[in-house]
Amino acid sequence: MRARRRARRALQRNNPGSVGVEASDWRRLVLRYRGRCAYCGAQPDAIQMDHVIPLARGGRHAIGNVLPACPTCNHSKQATLLVEWRNQRRRSLAA
Repeated sequence: MRARRRARRALQRNNPGSVGVEASDWRRLVLRYRGRCAYCGAQPDAIQMDHVIPLARGGRHAIGNVLPACPTCNHSKQATLLVEWRNQRRRSLAA
């Protein structure tokens, strides 16, 4: 777990477009979604910050690249792009 956190922080630091996400901006975004997951609409006990374009794929750690997500959606999306993730979900639901 520590190694993952270190690797994630390194991605954030080494990404020149990353400006950070202010706590006030994050709270405002979560309120805009009414505490619900931006992907499935669930209202979990703990909302997580998901990078629409993952840091591992060159995404920025900025308010314009994050959405509130439930743990299930956030963990299943991992480092995929939103379009890829939605296609994977459609295929798995159709099977």
